[in-house]
Amino acid sequence: MRKSCFLLLLGLFLKFSNLEALRIVSLAPYLTEELIILEAKDQIVGITSVGKTILNLNEIDTVGDTLNVSIEKILMLKPDLILATPMNKPAVINKLRSLGFNVKVFEMGKDFQDCCSIFLKLGKLVGKEKKANKIIKEINEQLQKLKDRVQKCPKPKVFIIIDNKPLITAGRDCYLNQIIAYAGGINIANKWGRGFFRIGVETVLQANPDFIISICEQQNLKYWYRFSSLTAVKNNRVYHLDPDVFSRPNPLNFLRGVELLSFTLHPELKNEN
Repeated sequence: MRKSCFLLLLGLFLKFSNLEALRIVSLAPYLTEELIILEAKDQIVGITSVGKTILNLNEIDTVGDTLNVSIEKILMLKPDLILATPMNKPAVINKLRSLGFNVKVFEMGKDFQDCCSIFLKLGKLVGKEKKANKIIKEINEQLQKLKDRVQKCPKPKVFIIIDNKPLITAGRDCYLNQIIAYAGGINIANKWGRGFFRIGVETVLQANPDFIISICEQQNLKYWYRFSSLTAVKNNRVYHLDPDVFSRPNPLNFLRGVELLSFTLHPELKNEN
């Protein structure tokens, strides 16, 4: 009886010890970034080429890109866990599973609540549940402080640019729309659609935003200065903000995005303690 209990406890110990020593391949930069936030970087053995570039992870092996994954390279790395998204080819995911790999597919968060749920799920999966809960708690506290500070400020109309050619913006029911609201602004695209969609310049001119915010890689802010009647142009409120903060949805980037945008829309907040 004692021997059986000992073996059971030993098995449980080894099981939970292995959680801390997982070998992880991440097929999405935003999941790779979340692992780094969770202080699980040392568990990552393979990433995509895009993740290596934007996250500056030169010491970690690449396994291809989002659409072209090298199964042979993954076999060589012998991961315990592979993190994927719906953007990865289903055939590749199915093949990896057929080879016996543990593949977990994560959707990209559509709003802050989604991001928190995904982050907590990932934290639990890699043995960092306590760390994940602590981070979420601290982020919520910081967001509440920012929300309290912007409540007293006027709410300017904001037009956010995700891409220039074609012109794409973000409407209601999405991550970026929430960031604008938390930062004390009004998204002019709220009434035009959900998620990301194309929009005509004439529609933007008619809405006459107080701020134009570009978060696309190829900024083209000079284009908007030809429309001198725009309030944003007249007041020199056309800005380019760091795309990295806004393009990879996770709880920490949400907080960073709210901070960055709130100080852009309400520069007077910078002088407050």
